[in-house]
Amino acid sequence: MLNRVAVLTGDITAGPQPNQVPDLLISLCDRIAWISGNTHRELLEHRRGRRDSIPDPIAPGAAGQLREDHLDLLGRLPRSLALPVRGLGKVLSCHATPP
Repeated sequence: MLNRVAVLTGDITAGPQPNQVPDLLISLCDRIAWISGNTHRELLEHRRGRRDSIPDPIAPGAAGQLREDHLDLLGRLPRSLALPVRGLGKVLSCHATPP
């Protein structure tokens, strides 16, 4: 069994504190499992010049504030994650529809 306490299922960096939120979550290290969401993809695409706009009006500003280490982290996140949960067995987590 893993000792994680939370599975984050995406879209955590598009708000008004795009650097503070991942910094706090990174500090929790092994207690957090991360999964990519559509906003993560949109932020990365916007910053890398592969997208001109993002539907959320706050997101372009957030994308501009993200540090390179956060962009690298977001780019490495899995789209889904199956983790063992005591009493349930393996549980699949994803942002929306399972891949």
